Amino acid sequence: MTGASLNGSTLYTFGNGYGTDLYTVQKFNPTTGSSTGQYMTPTDFPGLSPAVYDIAFSTSGIWVARDEADSPILRYNTMGEVTGSIMGSVIPSAAGLAIDIDGFLWVSDPDNDKIYKLDLSSSASDNESFAIEELSISPFCNPFTSTALINAVGFSDEASVEVFDLHGRLLHSGFINGGSFSWDATLDPDGMYLVNVRDQQNSSSLRMTKI
Repeated sequence: MTGASLNGSTLYTFGNGYGTDLYTVQKFNPTTGSSTGQYMTPTDFPGLSPAVYDIAFSTSGIWVARDEADSPILRYNTMGEVTGSIMGSVIPSAAGLAIDIDGFLWVSDPDNDKIYKLDLSSSASDNESFAIEELSISPFCNPFTSTALINAVGFSDEASVEVFDLHGRLLHSGFINGGSFSWDATLDPDGMYLVNVRDQQNSSSLRMTKI
């Protein structure tokens, strides 16, 4: 099993079709765990093969993250017809999908260590006209020795930054300024730290090591 999504009272799961190499979507009752039938097959829903990683449901369709570089995300209607796609030129790869309560589609890109937030209301149909917001935090140097510069993409300039040790103690805090945060760790002992960046809508974490 590679992915699952809850849509109302039905749980949809991705996996191999009963011992075969073909990926299918099965329907389950989330309360009893019993199967209620097959929902998507590679025949009915073109593009499910050779590999599918996750699915998500929205009012605009069924979103599928798959192993194809040219179009790693496809959108289907309930009849199995492709009604849109997110091209590889926009999001290079996709593994995990989720729809939040505001209707945004969140996409994880493990190949490039990034998370994307898509405004599904910004386009009536297909790919590159979707509003894409890339969320990531990255260190200028990791490991570092005395001062660490943390770059944040997709966060507001007033996003908060917190630095914790491995015991969960808050050591430093501040705000993103001009897309980055400078952490003076001169007096901090060598070791591993957890950096959290968050604003009103988004959050992300990063492990850093001082040597």
